[in-house]
Amino acid sequence: MIKGWTAVLILAVSAGAALASGYDDFSRGITANQRDESDAAIRAFTAALASPDLVKAYIPAAHRGLAFAYLQKGECGKAKQEIDAYTALRSLSHDILGLRAAVDLCLKDVAAAQRDFDASLFAKSTWGGQYAFAGELWRLGYFAEASANLEAAIGRSDAKDKMRPYLLLWYALDAARAGTLEPARLAKLSGDYDGDDWPYPLLELFLGKQTQAQVTGGLSKRDSDEARGRRCEANFYIGEWLLGRGRPDEAKPLIAAAAEQCPHDFIERKAAAAERDRSGATPAAPATQPAAPAAQPPHPLALE
Repeated sequence: MIKGWTAVLILAVSAGAALASGYDDFSRGITANQRDESDAAIRAFTAALASPDLVKAYIPAAHRGLAFAYLQKGECGKAKQEIDAYTALRSLSHDILGLRAAVDLCLKDVAAAQRDFDASLFAKSTWGGQYAFAGELWRLGYFAEASANLEAAIGRSDAKDKMRPYLLLWYALDAARAGTLEPARLAKLSGDYDGDDWPYPLLELFLGKQTQAQVTGGLSKRDSDEARGRRCEANFYIGEWLLGRGRPDEAKPLIAAAAEQCPHDFIERKAAAAERDRSGATPAAPATQPAAPAAQPPHPLALE
């Protein structure tokens, strides 16, 4: 079942058709999609389309709802069929382009996904849509494409935005996984910052300005929400940094700890679970990464 990033991109697709609530089956399909009850949504929309009294104006929306439900189940081919049925009846709109981009990704057609996303409303609003799209690309292992979208998102973000350091971190980890991380380029994107202000120590790890031991040595052992949150983030981002350097055996316990111990509302928890469950992920050590300091010790046990 497709979760998280894709839902961020296309949840509005279900909500956008809520005005068409005159027919019971159609209405049940809308409600089921909003509740993430994909099987119920498929039954309801299929029944609505088979009904002789469904107004023609609602038929495209029913196909759109079916596409969303099939996508949530990971049934990419059926989702594409429903998208094609929609576009045969109605011209493309910004929201359907966002949905079609997600279906393209499900079918591993990254070029088509990027075209549809770039033309969608999600790409034309704030950096948030681009961040979400990059997250889905990361989940599927398209690291170079994810880093390109994140670089664009960074360019659209405000320097004072609290999320900016996390945009930078995700750009860094994607570029590292793609083998294209250039510290000078990352430094230029980062601009001026306070290296003591969390989470910038993690960014300095990717920049080669701090070692892993230096970053973890500065973390508090206190049992506070802030301390637990920082340990969670350190486990995930250091794990990703290690994967980018071709050291999966060292990365695995950190990723597992983030998946199990991060607060439930932290995006790093879901991302770590996706990384842990990623099948066949064997990242190559990128040639452009800064060399590890000679005196750097093996990674510590996962921070708890």
